[in-house]
Amino acid sequence: MRAHLLRSRPALTAALLLAGAIAAGALLSLGHRALGERPRERVAGGNEPPAPRVAPELESLDVRALEEAAHYASLHDSQALIVSRHDHIVFERYWHGSGFDTLCDAQSFTPLLAALATGVAISHRRIG
Repeated sequence: MRAHLLRSRPALTAALLLAGAIAAGALLSLGHRALGERPRERVAGGNEPPAPRVAPELESLDVRALEEAAHYASLHDSQALIVSRHDHIVFERYWHGSGFDTLCDAQSFTPLLAALATGVAISHRRIG
């Protein structure tokens, strides 16, 4: 029983980190929206060369599921949904006048990225 708990500990740690990052990101997002902050400058080195786009079917992705995800995102005030797989953009949708080159404030997303990277590192036994 103890061995099972030890094996599941990295997954539990990753899940807790992810939940904490999402909560922190949501709180930060609310604060920035209230202040009306906007990004100030474009950072060099972004999309050069532009990421190739391929049909979702070529990457074994279900188009209907992607459309459902886009519908969900649109209902939750998202500006964009971009799905990438194997270095290709396979699906993208934009709302509220945004587009692929629209600047956005990623501050509230940063903790989530850190949590995801930590979870991947734990699952690949790089840490933990």
